[in-house]
Amino acid sequence: MNKILKRFYHPGYGNFNSKKLCLPLCPTNNIIKYDKPVSGNKIQELQFKKNILSYKTDDINYYSHKISDLFKNNTIYLPTSHNTPIIRAFQSCRNINSNKYIKIVEKMNITDNDGVFINNNINKNKLLYLLNFCGTIEEKKIIESAIYGIFSNYGDSIYIANDYLQVSNNHVILSNYPSEISQREIEKCRIVAYCLLLGNYPILLDNKFNFEGEANIKFIPARIINKSKNINYQMCISYNSSRSDLKCINNINKYLEKLDLPLLKNVNIEPKLYCKEYFYHLDCILNFSVDPQLQIFTSIDDFWANYKKNGTLIYEKNCIENKYLNILDKLFNKKIPVTKKDDLLSPNMIVSPNHIIGSSNISNKNEIPNFFHFIHPSYGGGGAHKCCSNVINVNKSISIDEWLEFCKKLDINVKNDFILGIKSEIKRLENFFI
Repeated sequence: MNKILKRFYHPGYGNFNSKKLCLPLCPTNNIIKYDKPVSGNKIQELQFKKNILSYKTDDINYYSHKISDLFKNNTIYLPTSHNTPIIRAFQSCRNINSNKYIKIVEKMNITDNDGVFINNNINKNKLLYLLNFCGTIEEKKIIESAIYGIFSNYGDSIYIANDYLQVSNNHVILSNYPSEISQREIEKCRIVAYCLLLGNYPILLDNKFNFEGEANIKFIPARIINKSKNINYQMCISYNSSRSDLKCINNINKYLEKLDLPLLKNVNIEPKLYCKEYFYHLDCILNFSVDPQLQIFTSIDDFWANYKKNGTLIYEKNCIENKYLNILDKLFNKKIPVTKKDDLLSPNMIVSPNHIIGSSNISNKNEIPNFFHFIHPSYGGGGAHKCCSNVINVNKSISIDEWLEFCKKLDINVKNDFILGIKSEIKRLENFFI
């Protein structure tokens, strides 16, 4: 049985109202330079070998404005973490005692009047001295990665696809990064702050689970609803990567169940083994848009038997295992293959029904309808077009007290130093959306 409900369904993201395409907007006139690649990012590692290790924030902003124009301003800009006070990095890391390091940093005289790190070799060596205070190997991984994120001036904060996954009109699941990728974890205070300012409740997963947001889980327009068996699932495509594992889905579902929201039921996709290091999350190997009809089924078997394939898929043609290509063939009506020979991040495109945005290096541009293309200016960070986008609903702002009460009801413990960091970020960002 296949019932179709007509409603707004943003491509690959979910059937939520008032949804906006999100794009990063950075402080102007900054050059962001990385001291070393982020762990697990093979593309950035290869760029480093070619001495490509920086980007200009003005270039990122230029294309954010271009894309917004293309979507007729049905977009919203999200603030990045560039020029954020250094202590916010430590307050954002979930698995350390941040005060231990903040007390030491405050005595180092390495920041300006706004608390922003002054980047020079002397100050870098001072900051690296923090590694001597780490009590465990795990703690050392977290602090070292956080330090290199500070050195880059929170350079990866333009990659907002990794920030969260929106699961309702006003709930988002925040990312959790592994210890060695705390270069991304250091953005967390900012992410919670802007989600609250935009009226979305951030849900913090349990500390031990790794999750990389919308970059690794994408919705397809299908729900499985069986009231007699108390089943309510939202179908999605998932991906097991070095930075996000499938165990996170059960943890996400624990909180969705408490909120009486549809649980996630995933269809997993895997790359060929030799390609895995290049495709470090789902955005890098495929992206898609779908039609605005939500299909309703009574069971998984019903879904596979009766799902009406639809939408447009962009995928790397040589790097997905054949058995998974067969699955994708059952889900998507139009499939456009691209190759990493043209661009290592060739599938990393923003795909919508009206516009597809990707790399100018794609050789089969004629096969891609309404294709707006440019060489992404974030080379040096390893990212590309889709990585620098997400979606979010815009609602009435939520106070931090309202959010903490929400967390209490879900039995989510929020550390005091994290709360202080979020409050500071709300104050820093509150004029951004005016």
